[in-house]
Amino acid sequence: MSGKGRHVLVIGGTGMLRRACKTLAGRGAHVTVVARDPRRLHALATEAAGLQGRIAPVSCDYGDPQRLGSVLEEAIRERGRPELTIAWMREDALEGLHAAARVLEEARVEEGRAGPCRLVHVLPSAARSPVVRKRYRDEFDRFGSIQYRQVVLGFVIDEGISRWLTDTEISDGVLRSLELQASEFVVGRVHPWSRSPGA
Repeated sequence: MSGKGRHVLVIGGTGMLRRACKTLAGRGAHVTVVARDPRRLHALATEAAGLQGRIAPVSCDYGDPQRLGSVLEEAIRERGRPELTIAWMREDALEGLHAAARVLEEARVEEGRAGPCRLVHVLPSAARSPVVRKRYRDEFDRFGSIQYRQVVLGFVIDEGISRWLTDTEISDGVLRSLELQASEFVVGRVHPWSRSPGA
């Protein structure tokens, strides 16, 4: 994905997805980053200064669906409907992701665009179960113009020692999933779970 001239939305982008945000901006995308901490957002936007694209920071608690919907509507008015949305959200904030999907769906109708919007949902290792992943997928089937994708975060084994993924590995894994246009992508490994650091 070259990203040039495209509007990309990243929800929860100041932590482990920070590198992905800067990479997409470096490829020319206009990246709207929604996160809770204004200081981290400002730092991210400052780091991205001088890149081919830019990062537009938006401070919002994505656990508040109504507020998130409002800030996304404003971002769409300013920069158009994003072709790609990447979301990392707590499981208890999933209603916020539903709100984002509704706004993206409504924007398609208002802008008269027939093209789909990719929504890449970054999931914790707890979603390693196919049953859990299907439950998430079923929840987004009702949004006809959204291509729902999943990236599941696992663990790695280095020289026989298990550890969780680094932020760099997570960002690189998400970017790799975009290149492959994968509907489901695992970063690291989730099997055998008995070898995971948390087992």
